[in-house]
Amino acid sequence: MIARQFHINILSCLRIAFHSCLISTLLIALFISGCARYDVIFETVLDPVPVRTGNVITIRKVAPTSPTVSTLVINWFGTSSYELRQGNTSVLTDPFVTYKYPHHVLSVNPFINYMRSDPLLVRDRYGQINPPPTAIFIGHSHYDHMMDTVAALELPNWNNIPVYGSPTSKHILAGYTKNAPRVPSNLCQASTGTSPGNKWSENWCHSDTNGSWKNIYANLLSYQSFEATHAYHFAGITLWDGKHNRDLRQPPRITNDFLTGTTYIHFFKFETPTGAANETFNVGIVGAATEVDTMLQNKLQTFANNNDVDVLILCVPGWDNIENEKYPGNLLEILKPRVIVLTHYDNFFDPDRNVDPQRLVSTADFNEFLNKLQKDINAISNYTQFESILIPGVGTKLYLNKQPSGTINVSKLFK
Repeated sequence: MIARQFHINILSCLRIAFHSCLISTLLIALFISGCARYDVIFETVLDPVPVRTGNVITIRKVAPTSPTVSTLVINWFGTSSYELRQGNTSVLTDPFVTYKYPHHVLSVNPFINYMRSDPLLVRDRYGQINPPPTAIFIGHSHYDHMMDTVAALELPNWNNIPVYGSPTSKHILAGYTKNAPRVPSNLCQASTGTSPGNKWSENWCHSDTNGSWKNIYANLLSYQSFEATHAYHFAGITLWDGKHNRDLRQPPRITNDFLTGTTYIHFFKFETPTGAANETFNVGIVGAATEVDTMLQNKLQTFANNNDVDVLILCVPGWDNIENEKYPGNLLEILKPRVIVLTHYDNFFDPDRNVDPQRLVSTADFNEFLNKLQKDINAISNYTQFESILIPGVGTKLYLNKQPSGTINVSKLFK
């Protein structure tokens, strides 16, 4: 009876969000979830779950240490959209800030364009990135991962930014007319194809998956991409699945115009001119819950044998796709990241961003995933690299400094 009441208490507090009850209950829940040997440090007051603007929760194994000079900045715009920056070198992932109501997402009426970006909102969010990103990367081509790409490219001084992604991403970009100068012929290492100069597909670069670091800028920013499989949303179904084999003739108007295409796991290496180990950061982003077949497992293992992963950004899966699933343990066992950042759990079906008091996407079982994540970490033998799980709120900037020992110090700032 007591256990049943405690279980109900946890659920009611996490969903209804009475502050004092939540904090005490969540502290207990985190320790009984299989991670009792780790310290739990709350760097801000919970409000009421860690998705409010400026909030971050840290579940930490080791105490923080003093910062060093070199800093990696992680700025979360929502869903899987991040600015990852070291100095003047940066990457923007999965441009999407124009959230849509569910009935707009489900619409199949091609005569009403619900998939249109809000240029003012895009300017408000991405216009703060200064200087503009060195490159844009798309993890897969669903609307909530690339819908605002063109609106971002239309910002001042953004028109020459390369966009790395799949051929499906290129075909979608081809639906947008480009009123900007032609890009340089050496925009990216891979061929940009033969897109006409008046289409934004001219900025497209095919994500290279040949298993080596590809330089993007001045040996200060490199990337590796791995083809993955987007996990099912529910009942063996992946929504809006498939690929485009030809250019769109007009901008996407319905969600089904944004087919999945190829799903990637991207890794970025940020370096400084000194090349010092404690000034180099390897950051991976998994924008969708991912199945790991034998081929991907072997490729990732080869990568992990030769590279430490400082930060791994992990999508929180939805549709109750958690129990009895191998994700994320299937990735953590191979990559063994020092810091794990949770993402894609904010309510991107709420354009007003104020209606849902918890601001959690309704299809994601956030708390159950957090429990599973900690259990997966505990189950991995020799995972001595693990330091912390970071759960930021949309609009939070995380500042990561690496010590000579490799330990990462985390601080946050919100303006």
